[in-house]
Amino acid sequence: MAILKAASYGVHAALQYPRIAAFAKGTAKPNSLFFGISQRAAKPFIAGEHPQDAARLADELATKNIHLTSDCLGEDAYTPQRVDEVKTFTKAMIDAIYKRRPSNTTANISMKLTNYGQAFHDKFADKIATENALEIVAHAQKLPDKLVRFDMEGPPLIKRTLRIASDIHSTYPSVGIVLQAAMFDSPEHILLHANKSIRWVKGAYSAPADVAHTDPKAIEKAYLEGAALLLDTNPRPAFATHDPHLVEEIIKMADAKGIPKDGYEFQMLHGINPTLPLKLAKEGYKVRIYAPIGDDAIAYMIRRLIERPENIQLVLNHGLNTLKSVLSKLPTT
Repeated sequence: MAILKAASYGVHAALQYPRIAAFAKGTAKPNSLFFGISQRAAKPFIAGEHPQDAARLADELATKNIHLTSDCLGEDAYTPQRVDEVKTFTKAMIDAIYKRRPSNTTANISMKLTNYGQAFHDKFADKIATENALEIVAHAQKLPDKLVRFDMEGPPLIKRTLRIASDIHSTYPSVGIVLQAAMFDSPEHILLHANKSIRWVKGAYSAPADVAHTDPKAIEKAYLEGAALLLDTNPRPAFATHDPHLVEEIIKMADAKGIPKDGYEFQMLHGINPTLPLKLAKEGYKVRIYAPIGDDAIAYMIRRLIERPENIQLVLNHGLNTLKSVLSKLPTT
């Protein structure tokens, strides 16, 4: 654990350098050597680079009774050209999923509004993001599971994202949202948005102590309290966690409330602790894997390392395995 903490501090320290911070934001491209190494290290977290990979993964997961939600890898698109690329990619993912299994896929779509114009330094940023999100939501209506979930990002974007979600929800009730247990006002938002499917997360974005819990124990307590409220009020709650203890506590609460196993779902990131979702699925619980698709792997990897220090061990293990594989192919003489 000490090694993981030290590595986590190292990642945070590295981000103080403008060039590396720019990689995390996706506003700069690394040199070829750094790119090659980082792409290999990020591989466990990324489900693929092409839209068709979403359809392939949906089929693969379906054989294990696990569901998929997928998004176009990246966030903070700062140019109209990049936003158009993201829209085209996301629509292609939807088309690929639909073409492969037009009537019986359970896959759905997630999206970060900063990838669709909300990150523009423009007074019309939210209007642009709304128009672009509407395109994606409308396009996704062909899927059996029409849900499109708006991922939640940093504190300055919470109310803006919820406002956009509510505006679009009035036309497309299949819009879902994400709320963060760390934020003090999340219980209020659970009640205000009880008509939307809510994914409940701890919250990985930095927030000041006057608006959010910062102590891990306080965040865990808030997570379980919010989970209980969601089980009471939300028609389609989704609990995002890799923590077996939290999973166990949620199951206990749901059982005590008489909620069936298909009345809620657990969501987990692609590439992290794959044994837990398999175990839950075999036991009859609804499980969904969140799988990003695309080529912005380096920025995504850096953000995942910041959010969860344990991921550093996974990346190190993968790197060692890759090195062993390369060395094994070298000539011995």
